[in-house]
Amino acid sequence: MKQLRFIALLLLTVFIAGCTQQQTTEPATIDTKEVARELAEAWDGYLGAWKNGDAETCLSYMTREDYINMPSYDATQDFQETREMFLSLFESTEIESADFEQGEVFVHEDMAYEFGKLHQVWINKSTGDTTSAHNRCISVWKKMEGDSWKLHRWMAQ
Repeated sequence: MKQLRFIALLLLTVFIAGCTQQQTTEPATIDTKEVARELAEAWDGYLGAWKNGDAETCLSYMTREDYINMPSYDATQDFQETREMFLSLFESTEIESADFEQGEVFVHEDMAYEFGKLHQVWINKSTGDTTSAHNRCISVWKKMEGDSWKLHRWMAQ
């Protein structure tokens, strides 16, 4: 009989402990408007470098590991290939204009997802031909140490 009381007491203790309310930590409040402003600022810096043909500054706005730009284009499947593609492009092309129009922004703790439109005009340096492109795009940003945001994935349509 003592063994039955002991088991019942043990089960009651486990049941009470399992039903006890645990204090949960409040999730960090995310200021989506502030993050959207920071991303727009990053785009301004990136596109300034893009228009100046500054590949290294452009690359400084991107994550080094696992970066993918235009997943359907093999030359941009890793960071070094992207560098080489940028250098080749800037040798043959002048970026006359490049403007980003931010759309919706969704923010999680360390990732942000952004929809927008990228408007560009390129001039071929050897022929003088002009190409105008207006693409819808999605950008995935990753929050780095120091709370800066870097472009982690990018794809245009």
